[in-house]
Amino acid sequence: MALLIRSRLGLAWLLVAVMTGVITPGYPLALHAAGLSKAQIALFFAVNSLAAFAFSVLAVRHLRRTGRRGVLPALLLGSAGGLVLAATGSSLVAIHAGGVLSMLFVAAMPVTVRAIQADGLAASTDDAALSAQVRSLSVLGYVLGVALYGVAVALPGPLDPVLLGAAATVTAAVLTWSVRVPSGATAPGTAPGTAPGTAPADGARDVTADRPDLSGRHGTGPAGHGGAGGAGRGGTGHRVVVLGLAAATLALVLLKSADSLRLVYLPLHVVAGGHPESWVSALFVVTAVTELLVLRRVATSVPGGRARHVLVVAALLGAVSFAASATWGGVATLVLSQVVYAGFAALFQALGPVLLGRWLPSGLAGGVGVFSAVLQVGALVGVLAPLLVPGYGAAVFWLATVPCVAAAVLLVALRQLDDPARETATASAGGSPTSATGRGT
Repeated sequence: MALLIRSRLGLAWLLVAVMTGVITPGYPLALHAAGLSKAQIALFFAVNSLAAFAFSVLAVRHLRRTGRRGVLPALLLGSAGGLVLAATGSSLVAIHAGGVLSMLFVAAMPVTVRAIQADGLAASTDDAALSAQVRSLSVLGYVLGVALYGVAVALPGPLDPVLLGAAATVTAAVLTWSVRVPSGATAPGTAPGTAPGTAPADGARDVTADRPDLSGRHGTGPAGHGGAGGAGRGGTGHRVVVLGLAAATLALVLLKSADSLRLVYLPLHVVAGGHPESWVSALFVVTAVTELLVLRRVATSVPGGRARHVLVVAALLGAVSFAASATWGGVATLVLSQVVYAGFAALFQALGPVLLGRWLPSGLAGGVGVFSAVLQVGALVGVLAPLLVPGYGAAVFWLATVPCVAAAVLLVALRQLDDPARETATASAGGSPTSATGRGT
């Protein structure tokens, strides 16, 4: 993380994360202050989620095109403009338009990751390590953004904290103004300057070695030449990739639904239990600090080829955390459950894009974009599911436990498409089965 934060791209990512920390409490409170009803506020977030989903998908589909110089700052400036419009709009239409535009930062995320890889910052960095570092920046920026929001609302005067988020995003756009990822660019995970036919650094070579090719016509991954059951039959390899990507996506949607449920309903549960609102902030800080410690470990010791295995552990940690919140009362149990939850959140957020990237030809950058779309779908499920139970009692957390267990089962089943496919592909190439990092599984 230290290397990234000293670069323009890393600092830009940090500033965008600061913005998300500001608008997390800032958006709902600003909308409430503007006189919007509960239903109107819910509609605002639903529309934003759909917009973010669309932007994510478009960014992945046109990743080469969006890498052109000026596109990344344009996306960030558009997001900043949307924040200003949402905060100052005098009509419901203007507020909704601002909210939709503010989600453009989601499309900038995969572009930024691709730029980081092409810039040489991650020339020999494994996908899992890079993703963990980027996630660490996100958590740090989020904490700073929440703190900035708290300071802004405590100060006298009419300053809207959302406008501070817009200022952070504009600064990020300025930092990325000269960034360009060439259309024929260095592939994700490949060291810049590597000539065709020249073996790149270990981490770069290993990340792309077993990546599936969605075309089903070439490559050494499940969709590639000699993939699982493919043995030269591209159509079979293509079906394997489609099924694998679908299973991975569904598992991550389930995990995000549990994550979003906690984000929205934990504060309500705490306050409904008679505890002061300050406890909510304290629990969030405990979680964030623990998550940073876990992410540091992920960045140094979890290879990208083990993403699926570690995500199974993450899903089980989530199930334990939510089951503890649902079953046992008391402050100590609640705090402990959030410490366990931090492990779930860190692993899920850091390795989710890595898992998806292993099933996409665009690698980690594409995985980040698809993961952003997955987050929006999971968020909708997580926010709506608790309507099935009355109030904000502990029973609401059972609704988060179930998807965690289901996701763990899906991730275990994914081995039937993932590992055998890779072993077959490697064997057909005359090698021995290894993980995507080349270190073996």
